[in-house]
Amino acid sequence: MTKIQNRKTKKLRNRGINVLKIWYLNFGFVSDFDIRYSNLFAFTVLLIGLLLVCTPAFAADAPDFFTQDSSDEPWHIKADNLTYDKKNNLYVARGNVRLARGNRALTADTVYVNRTTNIVDASGEVVMTVDNDILTGSRIVLNIKTETGVIYDGTIFIAANHFYIRGNKIIKTGKETYYIDDCSFTTCDGDSPDWKITGKDLNITIDGYGTIKHAAFYTKSIPILYTPYLVFPVKLKRQTGFLPPLLGYSERDGFEYNLPFFWAINENSDATYYQNGMLDHRGIKHGVEYRYALGQESRGTAMYDFLYDRQIDRGEAFDDPGGYTYKGYRGDDELRLNRKRWWFRTKNDQYLGGGFKAKLDIDVVSDQDYLREFRDGYSGFNDTDRYYLRTFGRDIDDYTETVRTNRLTVDKNWNRYSLNGAVLWYDNVIVRNKESSDDTTLQQLPSVTFTGVKQVIGDTPFFFDLSSFYMHSWRRSGTKGHSVDFYPRVYYPVRFYNYFNFEPSVGLRETVWLTERYSTDEASKEKQRSREIYDIKGDLSTEFGRIFHIGGDRVDKIKHSVRPQVVYSYIPELDQEDLPSFVDSIKAENLLTYSITNDFTARLTEKKNPDAPQYRYHDFCRLKLSQSYDIKEARRDVEETPEQGDRRPFSDVTAELELNPWRYISLDADAAWCPYDGEYKSYNTALRLSDYRGDKLTVEYRYAKRSSESIYIEVFWEIYKGLSAYWENERNLYANQDIRTAVGCLYESQCWAVGLMYSDEEEGEKKYMFTVSLKGLSEFTFGMRGRKF
Repeated sequence: MTKIQNRKTKKLRNRGINVLKIWYLNFGFVSDFDIRYSNLFAFTVLLIGLLLVCTPAFAADAPDFFTQDSSDEPWHIKADNLTYDKKNNLYVARGNVRLARGNRALTADTVYVNRTTNIVDASGEVVMTVDNDILTGSRIVLNIKTETGVIYDGTIFIAANHFYIRGNKIIKTGKETYYIDDCSFTTCDGDSPDWKITGKDLNITIDGYGTIKHAAFYTKSIPILYTPYLVFPVKLKRQTGFLPPLLGYSERDGFEYNLPFFWAINENSDATYYQNGMLDHRGIKHGVEYRYALGQESRGTAMYDFLYDRQIDRGEAFDDPGGYTYKGYRGDDELRLNRKRWWFRTKNDQYLGGGFKAKLDIDVVSDQDYLREFRDGYSGFNDTDRYYLRTFGRDIDDYTETVRTNRLTVDKNWNRYSLNGAVLWYDNVIVRNKESSDDTTLQQLPSVTFTGVKQVIGDTPFFFDLSSFYMHSWRRSGTKGHSVDFYPRVYYPVRFYNYFNFEPSVGLRETVWLTERYSTDEASKEKQRSREIYDIKGDLSTEFGRIFHIGGDRVDKIKHSVRPQVVYSYIPELDQEDLPSFVDSIKAENLLTYSITNDFTARLTEKKNPDAPQYRYHDFCRLKLSQSYDIKEARRDVEETPEQGDRRPFSDVTAELELNPWRYISLDADAAWCPYDGEYKSYNTALRLSDYRGDKLTVEYRYAKRSSESIYIEVFWEIYKGLSAYWENERNLYANQDIRTAVGCLYESQCWAVGLMYSDEEEGEKKYMFTVSLKGLSEFTFGMRGRKF
């Protein structure tokens, strides 16, 4: 289902396909069937409706061949023979007739143009084009004034979605109404399409409804689905009604269905109600979603789900009277004893005027297992996270997080300064459900930040930047209070002999705090204190390089740049034992960091023209090596600090590599090597290969000493002419277990595709998916998922 994106016109786009209302009119006829056949029949009607409802897309995408355009450009007529009957005011053109104006053209054997009746009658291999759209027929009769007409043995090709509409008679009966006596629709090329939809007596009213008799879906010449009569929407605007249902089955939830109902409230807002039935074991999960769009910078979406769950997490598997075995989710240490389960989330952007913008994010869930259990489907975690990231540019916390972030921010930006006010509330789900007063989660109620970017000070050679904030740190239990931090920095960049760049800087930091309440272990500390500290930094760098003249057909030159850099930073030792827990301590530092960066840039020849060559530049390789020397650690007295072991002033040597020499190859890698242990602390590599056919190979390897080791491999193989295969595996080598494995295949024809996919997730969750796609129409997915306990 496609989510709505905001428009500058302050209107919401159509949601998904126009599958809003599908009625079967002869209900008495259905009641005579056996119930199983009746359900199959109803499904057939629904499926054909889903297909047919997309076929009127030409109403929005195709030009109106019957309507005269508004161009003042005259028609240009060419023909072997052209006559004019003055008495009847009739033009007659015969033999290789061609009429053209602007982007429109018509060719035929014979064309009659009656200036009195405004009727154009063309016959004999008639072809009419509007841009890339084509209309053909044995005869076309058009009334330019009334915008009506008839196409005999007609075919309309719409290039936008590769749609073919065929009929013995395609009649435009009014400005917004059409009739086709014997029709067929397809996106397949050729006289014998791979699939098509046929029917009799098709009536269409644009932005209204259509009716069709004896509708059938064919693959080649074999009928697959049939319904005697169908009413379907032909809406160009959002309409209230039902959206496509979702069906599924899992061992944990049993048979599932989700039947969404969409309510188009007005141009600026809509709502969707979800009814997710898990009647076998769990109950019905109700959901509602409300969206509004008041402008480009003012919009919001709120979602709420509620389930009265029949099952609770007792910490061990148990059987209910129906023979169903339930076990606590993922075997976590926390029990879930609540039956009332819910999830409320919202994101809102609001322009307040005067350059001020507000953003509101709320994410509150009933228990720690809810998002783990309900990740898929409408209103599930995955769809919600993708929608918010795509629409608002902000995602939500991962489904495994039991501390959820809620925030309200108000921002104002100038050219060199920015002001930000925020209220942050971290909702600790587990602590909340225990109803404990001993909640030490630190909240920001509120915080105000004012920053200034690096800028010149008047007409002097000095620069400065600024970072400052006020924060009220609040918690239900423990130390809380207010703090203010003011941190300006002054720079003096200089250049020596055109070779070296040196930028010394000094920062002064003032922190003031007022403690409202101390915890028991901090009760002896003073309520109001301040801290003053400075820091010094020096940045010395240079850059040199060489240009290699390659002179190849593709690569003209390669530039190799080398940038050595040394950065010194110093923060003095300061007694900070009296700091309250809501004020961050500043660690003393006496550090020298040195690095060397190699950049390789190729100048590529785009157009081989000696007089006017065209080039583009491609950064194809970057290698950076760096290490730090801790002067403070080198001066540490080992006898006074034996618990810290021997001195180790040198940090790990780190390396970063980015390599993409050609469009089909890329390699990213980083590593950290310990000079004392003589071994790697960590290294990560990502290799991506592809070719012009679309074959792809991705390999990612990650290693952290005594912590984690994993590998991820993804393969996509174009086997032969539309047939492709897919394999994906992510394995935790440290724990010797698979995280996720997926395998599938896809066959794509010119106008349809079919796919099979199987995946085995962590914790034993298996998914099976079968997908059928018809080009220009919808994609139908049938799936099943299960979990082994």
